[in-house]
Amino acid sequence: MPQRSFLACFVVAFLALAGVALAANGPLLSTIGSKGPVDLPVDGDGWSMFRMPSSIGWNVDTEIDLDMFLFTSKTQLRNAVPGTDTGNNLSKEGATFGANGGVVVPLGRLNEDSSDEEWDTYSDAGKITFGFGIFVDMAGGTGGSTKVRYTTYPETIPQRAGIQFVAPTLVVAFTPTEWLSLGVGLHAIYGKVEIRSVVGGGSTPLNGSPQLNGTDFPGSPSYADFLSLFSNDNASDPTTYFKADLTAIQFSATLSASFRIGNRVGIGLSYRPRSWAPENLSGDGLVDSGRTFQQALGGLAPGLQSIFLSTLPNGGANGFAADYDIEMRSIYVPRQIRMSVVVWPVDRVVIGAEIAWIEWHRAFRRFNLSLKSGNNEDVNFVVGSNRIDTTLDQRWRNRWAFSLYTAIAVYQRDLEEIPTGVVVDNLTLRFGINYSDIAVNEDVSNNSPNAAFVTTNLNVGASLQMGMFTIHSMVEHGFYGSARSNDRPQSLTGKNTFYSATQWFYHFGLTVRF
Repeated sequence: MPQRSFLACFVVAFLALAGVALAANGPLLSTIGSKGPVDLPVDGDGWSMFRMPSSIGWNVDTEIDLDMFLFTSKTQLRNAVPGTDTGNNLSKEGATFGANGGVVVPLGRLNEDSSDEEWDTYSDAGKITFGFGIFVDMAGGTGGSTKVRYTTYPETIPQRAGIQFVAPTLVVAFTPTEWLSLGVGLHAIYGKVEIRSVVGGGSTPLNGSPQLNGTDFPGSPSYADFLSLFSNDNASDPTTYFKADLTAIQFSATLSASFRIGNRVGIGLSYRPRSWAPENLSGDGLVDSGRTFQQALGGLAPGLQSIFLSTLPNGGANGFAADYDIEMRSIYVPRQIRMSVVVWPVDRVVIGAEIAWIEWHRAFRRFNLSLKSGNNEDVNFVVGSNRIDTTLDQRWRNRWAFSLYTAIAVYQRDLEEIPTGVVVDNLTLRFGINYSDIAVNEDVSNNSPNAAFVTTNLNVGASLQMGMFTIHSMVEHGFYGSARSNDRPQSLTGKNTFYSATQWFYHFGLTVRF
């Protein structure tokens, strides 16, 4: 009963923590974790089973793992604002907190009270191991709003992008032989996306036809001849402000196989398809095209402005902002393929490597948005409908991630030498390095500071075992990285923008085995 109560408290506490997790969208979580992936692909734990379900196939003890982390970053953005004496020179620091946790339950294993005869006949073959965890699957963004200056918003306008995908995961591993483990992880993913941005692209048809006193103009021209509500061509900045808060449930699975070659070598392979969504991300949003109309009408004589406004049902009296029901398609957790190798050259040292391929291009290529039930009659009249269909280009790149890591068990002293009341079995030191390409496309970042321009992570950690409890700590540093956008067609201010970022993760973890 005490074990059940402990587990219930753990689950409740973790659910409270997971909702506020916001990690980095820099190098994918290849080295993250209070212990790192040093146990891959054998002797897995609550974190490694998320990426490689078969890693828990040889676990002997029931195990609970919790990893709490603090993420901090510093991002910069510099560019000129054409036609003005000012520009953007932004430097932003922020911090967010998150957590991951998992429970591993092996079936049919012997315990420390088993007899020597039972151990002599014991075999790992035919065993089943279950795991359950809640993990930050994909998260990142710019944190709080950043005030960015455009030619169309010289006074600055707040921008923000945030994404959180949290994945409750059920894992089953089976060992058909003593040297092979097969595993599957089933992920139910809660996704949340927050956007505050100026948008463009010229993809919104303006099919409404202006009328004067109920009569069409000669030739029935459309409003496209007067305005470009979502304009963003080679010579202008976007003028429409877009705000949305969207959520959805997606699903995914991870398949893996782990091989144990003797007692010194382990190999793991895992495959995860792109997530699938029975329903699109949906929620409420706001489109404010007030600056669009201001830009379009500002050059007209007052009389012509009055004539234009008189063609609208309410004459612009209610402004040009509209609330919409919004659906977003084409945003997924990317397909991933991983291969891990670990070697124990001696009992107290493990050396490992992992290579991963992540298909970001299909997962973050273009966001397709449908805005429905717009409540501004004037905007609906100009568009020709209370619905707008538009796109936000992302064009992320596929990436490779390479990791090297090692763990060294340092036995402090024999138990007989430990002072009374102090129980310390061993201390494990952990080191790792990770390199990956930049996935985010700086040419369409649209003046958003972003922590994703980091390519290299270094981590240092330690684990201290005290009986059934092990405490873990790790520090990860994402070294300074930068990129500069080109001068191909995009927002005018976004041309030749310099981006840079650094990252830090601070982990504290706890493992309980019984």
